[in-house]
Amino acid sequence: MAERLDELIREICGARDWEVEALTVQQDHAHLFVSCPPRDAPAKVMRVIKSITAREMYAEYPRLRRTHWGGKLWADGYYVGSAGKHVTSDLIKRYSEYQKDEATGQARLF
Repeated sequence: MAERLDELIREICGARDWEVEALTVQQDHAHLFVSCPPRDAPAKVMRVIKSITAREMYAEYPRLRRTHWGGKLWADGYYVGSAGKHVTSDLIKRYSEYQKDEATGQARLF
């Protein structure tokens, strides 16, 4: 499932001219670092990614509706930050890489 979620997020971003800089899918959340054109507000980006991935994951894995957050794949909130002078793109990418499971070297979901 983690691989499929990763694939979906990359497909969604690719279709919209959003560049995935880093993506780590974990047991109970995901870290996504994405570059977007200025026309796309962070709230729009997250709304699109959450809605499409939820729809597709529920269609492919129906048991998720029964096991995750009362039928919701994603929590209502999210964190948005930006790269710049004090927090560089490289630092964000290293943080995302660090989040992977130390035992397997892979990020996991479910």
